[in-house]
Amino acid sequence: MPSIPGSRAVTIKFIIPNSRMGSVIGKGGSKIKEIQEASGAKLNASEGMLPGSTEVRVLFFYFFGYKLHIG
Repeated sequence: MPSIPGSRAVTIKFIIPNSRMGSVIGKGGSKIKEIQEASGAKLNASEGMLPGSTEVRVLFFYFFGYKLHIG
């Protein structure tokens, strides 16, 4: 994903219980696509569990440029 010259990329990692990951991804990836379109972020859910865990996975949000709004 291209970034804006002079801007910075931001990565946020969310720890999600594996039992809830389906709600975040949505049927056919629909929820992730909706979040990506609304936020301008690129989302990536880990396929495996967090190292050392049997119950949680990581959801990465990658923000490029200044589309990140908190509030």
